[in-house]
Amino acid sequence: MTYGIQAGRSRSSGFYNLFSQRCPRQVRITVLLLNMATVCCQLISAQTLTIKLVDAKSGKPMAKQNVTVKWDNSDSSVVEVNDVGLGRVEVSSGARQFVLLTGPGKGAEPFRIAYMDCNERASMLVSVSEVVKNGIVPKNKCGNQKLAQHPGEIVFGALPRSFWDFQ
Repeated sequence: MTYGIQAGRSRSSGFYNLFSQRCPRQVRITVLLLNMATVCCQLISAQTLTIKLVDAKSGKPMAKQNVTVKWDNSDSSVVEVNDVGLGRVEVSSGARQFVLLTGPGKGAEPFRIAYMDCNERASMLVSVSEVVKNGIVPKNKCGNQKLAQHPGEIVFGALPRSFWDFQ
């Protein structure tokens, strides 16, 4: 058997013919299924959560702030919230739970946080699977706004600080 280019055949088709002759059909199908399963598992494991930062008194979105996600595997992620109060974060590899924290602040002084946390469950670990399946709206300590929960989303209730109240 030659591996060179023969009339109308390239090296790649020669390799395919060699592979198909030496490997039974069942082995080829098994290899194909394993490759497909690997790709599917990678897609499923890459979960993204949405964080909705809202004013705890008015229920309106708070724009252009940062929220920190502290994962149970010791990683942390800083999430930038956009103009409509939404930020997206990919779940850290192996993480099952997390805590949301304020800040860091934007600009030259990251320790000056422009809002305070109003979530009753602020220091408790939140389950990634619960957020993905049902969504979470923690109890609001600073107001009485009732917001709907949506799968894949966690609401972070906060109160804006005045310029004089910054840490």
